[in-house]
Amino acid sequence: MNKAKMILKYLGTFTSGYVASYFYSVGDLLGSVLSAVGGMLGGG
Repeated sequence: MNKAKMILKYLGTFTSGYVASYFYSVGDLLGSVLSAVGGMLGGG
């Protein structure tokens, strides 16, 4: 029972960390795209 709880806790931590890094990457990508579009619209 204890081992199962440890595994679940590890999986939960890993999953939340993965989701956080995924959203961080997506936000970073969106920021890059927006700044590139803004640069093009502003004449570079």
